[in-house]
Amino acid sequence: MDYTEAYRIVDKRRDKFAEIIEKHFPNLFEAKERESYSGGMLTAELSESNEPFKNTPYFFNEEMSFVHWTSIENLLSIINYREIRLYNLNSSKDPLELEYSAKIFKVEEQDIANLKYHNFTFSFCKSSDLKNPYLWKHYGNDFKGVAIKFSIVNDPLKWQKYILSKIYYDIPEAFDKFLKEVEEFEKQEGTGVIARLKLDKLYGFHKQKSYEGENEIRLSILHPFDFTQEYQKHSKMDWRIDGQRNRITKYISLPLWVDNDKVAKDREKPELDLISPFDDSHFIDKPKLKIENIYFGKNCGLGIEEFGVFTNELKELIDLSFGYRLDDLGPNLYDTAE
Repeated sequence: MDYTEAYRIVDKRRDKFAEIIEKHFPNLFEAKERESYSGGMLTAELSESNEPFKNTPYFFNEEMSFVHWTSIENLLSIINYREIRLYNLNSSKDPLELEYSAKIFKVEEQDIANLKYHNFTFSFCKSSDLKNPYLWKHYGNDFKGVAIKFSIVNDPLKWQKYILSKIYYDIPEAFDKFLKEVEEFEKQEGTGVIARLKLDKLYGFHKQKSYEGENEIRLSILHPFDFTQEYQKHSKMDWRIDGQRNRITKYISLPLWVDNDKVAKDREKPELDLISPFDDSHFIDKPKLKIENIYFGKNCGLGIEEFGVFTNELKELIDLSFGYRLDDLGPNLYDTAE
């Protein structure tokens, strides 16, 4: 066989594989960054840019207003450090996190462990879910915690590596059909031909049906760093000790937006300014989040008089550190029964 004929066979295989992808995942195929062929292995990878996902199910295109339930201690950490923390999937209470969909795609166990380690996420719900008693009970610690309302104030189409999507509580039928057709394609092409569409960025957006009540919207980044030294510098260790499935996890920080034009400044001692080192240019290719409001659960432990004292201090801190006010932080000891 001469080189011309060999290249013709390779091109034909590549085109046929592309047709299979386009048939089952037409929009994801548009998000494909590159195809490669090496030693009988055909692979197609998804883009690092978020823009090609615009017409796929994995692009959130509704109102960019969300709530995140957490504890009062974590709320104060978010405000004091002016950041949110994206944890890798080892932190999840769900032992089958990511495995559910990855195993359907026949991802090897060691590869699943690697994906969980390098997939960092932060969970929201829609702002309309603020009145959801299930979410207050399970994620607001039975109304003992808080719900932070965030907005995303930049263009997700310009993000790199970050994906914002709803969680889907099943495996799309197209996944199963795609796998069967790829298996048939490999048999037809003969021994040594392997075809893989790398959907590793998307496995974490599927969970089992039993979690459907979460209504989760997930901000996710897979492999945020290219070098080991970057992981060592920017990822931090945390422990999850619950007596059932104790585990070590990692997190990375995502700075919150600070209005540097209005934040507290010290003219005599500029080194004491509260200006954020992360100006608008930092957020060109990353999510830019702003705190819009904070809702305290009815069982947070504060009485009406205490609530006013504590939240006034909180408003002053946000004004000082972020350069904007939360004017609607009045008595809002949240009770969904009201």
